[in-house]
Amino acid sequence: MIDVSLCDDQFVRYLESKGSIRLVNTYMAALISSSPRYYKSYSSYVHDSQNQRFKRLKVIPNFGLKTFNEFECIVESYYSFRNDSRSDSNGTRVDKINNFSLIEGDFFTYITTIATVRLINAYSLSIESGTFPYPTLEAYLFGSYESRLRKLNSLKNIGKGSSLEFEELIHKYVNFPDRPKQEGHPPAPVYNDVDSLLLTLKGNLYKVIIYRYGLYDNARETLASIGERLSITRERVRQLQIIALKTLRSEKMFWDNYFDEHSVSINNQLFDHKFAAKKLYDIGAEFQLAIDVFYGGNKQYISKNVASIDTYLINPEIDAPYFLEAYALIKKYLSSLSRIKYLHLRELSLKFDISLEYTSAVCEVIDSYSIINGYIYDGKETIRSRRLTNILYLYDHAYINSPAKLWNLKETYWSHYQNDKCSGRDLTISMEATSHFINLHELGWLRIKNDRPYIQIYIPEQSTPLTQHTHDQLYNEPLLNGGGLVNQVYRLFDQCGPMQLQHAANKFTELNPQYKQTSFYPTIVVYAMFLKLAPGVIGIQKHLKDNYIIHQARLLLLDIHHIKLFMLAKESSKHLVHYPLWDTTMEQMWCDWLLENDELNMLGNLLYCIDVKKWKLGYDSLQSWKSSKKSLAHKPFTPEIAKWGSRRVDYNTLYIVLAAASVYGYTSWMHANLAVGWRLETTRIAVALAVLVHAGALNPSDNWYELHNITDSGKELFSLLHNYRYQSEILTTTGSLIKCDNDAKLSWAANFSFDELIDKIDQHFSSVNHP
Repeated sequence: MIDVSLCDDQFVRYLESKGSIRLVNTYMAALISSSPRYYKSYSSYVHDSQNQRFKRLKVIPNFGLKTFNEFECIVESYYSFRNDSRSDSNGTRVDKINNFSLIEGDFFTYITTIATVRLINAYSLSIESGTFPYPTLEAYLFGSYESRLRKLNSLKNIGKGSSLEFEELIHKYVNFPDRPKQEGHPPAPVYNDVDSLLLTLKGNLYKVIIYRYGLYDNARETLASIGERLSITRERVRQLQIIALKTLRSEKMFWDNYFDEHSVSINNQLFDHKFAAKKLYDIGAEFQLAIDVFYGGNKQYISKNVASIDTYLINPEIDAPYFLEAYALIKKYLSSLSRIKYLHLRELSLKFDISLEYTSAVCEVIDSYSIINGYIYDGKETIRSRRLTNILYLYDHAYINSPAKLWNLKETYWSHYQNDKCSGRDLTISMEATSHFINLHELGWLRIKNDRPYIQIYIPEQSTPLTQHTHDQLYNEPLLNGGGLVNQVYRLFDQCGPMQLQHAANKFTELNPQYKQTSFYPTIVVYAMFLKLAPGVIGIQKHLKDNYIIHQARLLLLDIHHIKLFMLAKESSKHLVHYPLWDTTMEQMWCDWLLENDELNMLGNLLYCIDVKKWKLGYDSLQSWKSSKKSLAHKPFTPEIAKWGSRRVDYNTLYIVLAAASVYGYTSWMHANLAVGWRLETTRIAVALAVLVHAGALNPSDNWYELHNITDSGKELFSLLHNYRYQSEILTTTGSLIKCDNDAKLSWAANFSFDELIDKIDQHFSSVNHP
C-alpha cells in the first residue's frame, strides 16, 4: 500500500467525478485559498480520529456534517482505487474512468433521456459537428472545473445553465450503481417484431409510447393525461415521445422489412374503396406507430407511396389516372399562388370540378400544406391557425352575423370552443393575419369570402338605411374587472379626472408600477381616445355617475368646435350615435352656454337638431326651452370642416369605406368615421367620399355629409382594392392607385384640393356617367 495525495490533480479529478457539486465547490475553494485546515495526504488524514478530522474540516465555509460524511467515503474510495488499479498485466496503469465515452453508447442515451431539450439539442449538435471537446470522461476530468465550464459554454446554443446541468449529470452518471458497463460493444441485435424492439426503450420512454399509441389494448391517451399518469409535465411527455421515436427509427433495416411485409394491410386500413378521405386516425395502434417512426406521419407516408396506393384513392366509377391528374392540377395551382391562407377545400372543388373527397385526398398528400377544419393552409398547424379556422367556421355557418363586434364574437367563440378561452386580443391577432376579415371598428369585423372571380360579401338584397340604434349594445356592455390597460385607464380617469396626456402617462406609471416604461405610448393612445371622444370607446357616462369629475369632463366640451361635431354627426347619421357624454345633460349644458355667450344663431342650429322634450327639467323650464326652440330653431346650418389645404386619401381608407358601404348598402361621413375608426375631426373621410362619388362607386345625396348609396361599380372597385391590399406593392395615395389600374377611373381626382372635392360633391355630380 502506498500513500496518496489529497490535493493533487488526480484526487481533484476523482473528487469531481464522485462528489456532489456542493462538496466539489467547497473543497476547491479551500485548495485555492490554501486553507491550512485541509489534509495534504491520506496518511495525515487517517492519522487523526474521525472526530478530530471533522473538527478540523468544519471550519471550512459550507463544510457541514453531511459534506464531511460524503468526503470520508470518497477519500476511502480513492485510496482503494489507487492501490487496486495501479497497473495491468503489462505494467501499464489502468484508470477505470477511461472506460466512459461521452459521445456515444450508454452515456449518450443517458443524456438524451434525462437532460432538458436545450442541453440535448446543443449536445447532439456538437457531436454531429465534431465540436464536442471531451470524447471520454478522463478527458473531461483532466481540466479544472472552470476550464470545463468555459469550453462547454463555447458550444453553440448551450448557455451557462446547460453547462452546469451537464456537469451535474456527469456526477450522477458516474455514481449511478445500475449503470451498464461499457467494456466493448456487443453485435447489433436482431429484432423479430415490434414488441421486441419496444423492449429496448427503458422507463418512461417505454410507457409514453405504450399509452400514446394505445398498444397492448390500452386506450390512446393525450400528452396531458400521460403526464398526469407519470407525474411529469405535458411538455416532458412530448420530449420523451420524440426521443423514443428517434431511438426506434435507428433500426432502419427492421422497418424496411416491416413495411415490405405489412404495406397492404396498412393501406387497407388507411383507405376504403368508396371514399378517398377516410379518417386516418382509425388505423391500428402498431401500424400508426410504424408510420410515425419511419415516415413521420400519415401525410408523409401517403406522399412517399402515392404511386403504389392510387387504387385506394380512386372511386371505382372513375378511371385510374383520375387521381394523379387531379393531383398534378391542384398542386400546380397551389404552387402558383404566393401564399395560401385558409382557402376552403370547397372552393378548390368548385374551381376544378373535382369532388370534395378527392380534393381533400389530393391536398393531404401535397407537401407543406395543412388541412384544418376543411381549410387548406400553407404551413404547419399552430394554435393561431386552428383558432382562425374556428372563427371562419362560426362566420360561414351563420353562428355569428357579419360584421360582428369583437365582444359578440368572443362570446360566441367561447360558447362553441370551451377549451380555448382566448382573449379578444388573441382573436384580433388571428383575424388580422389573413385577408378574410376587415376591421370596421365600431361596425364590427367583416368576413370576406374569396370566390371566383370576385370577392363576395354579405350584401342585403335591398339596401336600405338602418333605423335601429345599432350602437347601444356597444356602450351597454359591462366593463370587465381586470388588470388590462383599458381598465387601468378607466380607473385613472376615475381617480384623477381629465389631465394633459403627459401628466396622465406619469400618473399612470406612478399608480401602476407593475407596467414598464414602454406602456407610456399605449397609455397615451388609450387615454387620448377616452378623453377626446374617439370612436370605439365606452361612454364615460357608463363608467361614472354624475359627480365633480364627470362635470369637469363635460366642461372640456363647451366650445363651438365640439358643438359643430355633434350637429354634423346628428345630420350625417340617421341612427342615434352614442359618444361619451353626448347625452341630454350635455345638450342642455351646450344650450345654456350658447345662450350665456349670446351665440343665438348657433343656438338655433343646435335646437333644430335636438329634442328638448327629453330633457329632465321642471314644467316651467321645459316650456321656456320649447318656446325658445320654436322661435330660434332653423336649418340654414351648413356643416363645415376645417380647411387643411391639399389633402390626399390613401387606398386603405377607400377600401374600408367601400367595405362598410357594401355591407349596409350606403355610407355617410359619420358612418365612414365609425368604420375607419379615426377621430371625428378628420377631413380624410370627406375626401374619400368625394373620390368614391367621382369614381361612380357611390350615388351622391343632396349633402356631402349625408347618406350615399353604393353602386354596382362600387362593389367591383372594392374587389379591385382588396386585390391591391394584399399584393406586395404598397399603395399609399390616390395617385399611386390610378397609376396601377387605369380602369378604376380615378384620374380626375389627382391634384384636387380638399375644398375643390367638397365643391364637386355639393354640385351633386350631375355630369357623372356611372359605368
